[in-house]
Amino acid sequence: MDFKKRAPAVEKLIKEIDPYKDFRVKVTGYVVELISETNSFLLSDPTGKINVLLEDEHLLHNLKVGDFVSVIGTILNLEGDFEIKLEIIQNFNKINKELFYKVHEYVKKVNEYV
Repeated sequence: MDFKKRAPAVEKLIKEIDPYKDFRVKVTGYVVELISETNSFLLSDPTGKINVLLEDEHLLHNLKVGDFVSVIGTILNLEGDFEIKLEIIQNFNKINKELFYKVHEYVKKVNEYV
C-alpha cells in the first residue's frame, strides 16, 4: 500500500492563524452557530471566530451550539478572510476548558524559549 503523508497540523488560536503561511491547523473552541445552507459552523475561541466548512453534511447534525470541539483542517484563503476546510473533528465537551487554554498558553511560552 502506498500512503500519502499529510502536512502536520499546527495547533493555533484563531488570531494566530496566518492564511498566507499556515496550511493545516488544529483549533479548539466552541460551536457558536450552525449554518446548514453552507454546511458549515462558526467556531469561537478566546481570540476570535472562524467558519469551518464540512464536506459531510451529516456531521452538522451531530453538532449543537455550545459544543467544545477540536478541529483539524486546511486553511482556505479567501479575499480578505479565511476559513477552515474540516478534515477531523473531536468532541472535547468533557475537557476542562479553562485548564485547556491555560496549558495552551504555557506551552506557547515554553516554545518561545526553545
